[in-house]
Amino acid sequence: YQDGLDVYPNPSTGRFTIDIDSWTAEQIDLTIVNILGEEVYSTYLPPVHGIYKRSIDLGHCSRGIYFLSLSSEFGVQTRRMVIQ
Repeated sequence: YQDGLDVYPNPSTGRFTIDIDSWTAEQIDLTIVNILGEEVYSTYLPPVHGIYKRSIDLGHCSRGIYFLSLSSEFGVQTRRMVIQ
């Protein structure tokens, strides 16, 4: 997975926007885990080609560090997210 990925605002109060800029149409698995590795959010995105935006509300999660991973047949990208 070699495409663009941006997560903002970061840090935030729990609401994030994810921007994906994909060169190929591919199914993407989006997973967010806390610092202990516990999954707090997971979904499959439709085949993405071009620019795709998605809002995620993690307001139910406590303050701390989280890791967002996008996985596809082309690889994995991970970003650190902070909830204040």
